[in-house]
Amino acid sequence: MAKGDEWKQAKKYDLSQVKDIIDQGFKHDWAIQIEYAVRTQKAFVEWKKWHKNFYAIKDSADVVNEVMACCKQNPECSMKLVCERFSPDCRFVYCIYRKPEDN
Repeated sequence: MAKGDEWKQAKKYDLSQVKDIIDQGFKHDWAIQIEYAVRTQKAFVEWKKWHKNFYAIKDSADVVNEVMACCKQNPECSMKLVCERFSPDCRFVYCIYRKPEDN
């Protein structure tokens, strides 16, 4: 398997995991946000929000489609899915890491 193919396969696995995570417990009374990492000038990482938040979703497809769009536009960036519920307060973060560069 070529280097790029391994990364694509890992992304497919992560997208499958994102769908399963949402379907198994983060619908209806959760807010979901997608963020991606951007390296700053000083080699720090800054997390940026990707488009809109999702509220009270009934189908995971919309979130998965937005994760795929973020992956497409930012292929070298790590991402995270932030799921929050406000009553009672609860927060879950799922990270999708980019494959480190081989030096």
